[in-house]
Amino acid sequence: MIHILGADLNKFKEDLQDKEEWARANNVEIKGIPVKKSENLYDIVDNISKVIQCSKRKEDINYVARVPSLKAESQKSIILALNNRYCKEEFVAAARKHKELKISQPGYADEGHVCVNDHLTLFNKSLLKKAKDLAKTKIFKYVWIKHCKILIRKSDTSPTFRIKSKKIF
Repeated sequence: MIHILGADLNKFKEDLQDKEEWARANNVEIKGIPVKKSENLYDIVDNISKVIQCSKRKEDINYVARVPSLKAESQKSIILALNNRYCKEEFVAAARKHKELKISQPGYADEGHVCVNDHLTLFNKSLLKKAKDLAKTKIFKYVWIKHCKILIRKSDTSPTFRIKSKKIF
């Protein structure tokens, strides 16, 4: 009986994780932009859009907000929620073409890099960190994110696997 309840609980956790992932499917996380007292987040996103050559109209944007980091000393990330996944994928792809996006490019005097990525759940962030750590030890050759899903490949010719739980490790 306890075994069945444990299996049911794990299934519910996976379903909840899938729903959280789905809720963030149109979101982009922007890290590295310093917080300013009277900042306009839309203007920041607009400046980044110009730098990466992927303009977004206000109509494309659902909302822009700062969210706290788990580490108190870290900068708050900017979450850009777009109205559809196509706009989000286009924005992330354009940002990835500019691998060395610097804080100074969107108009800041600070040094450092701006990271634009899919907005992952906390659980997926921990899975991604674990997968990247294993990639450093040469267990996996490739680790990447596509559509908020963590994908791995052991070699150039091996099949791609999606990581959904810590069981794979």
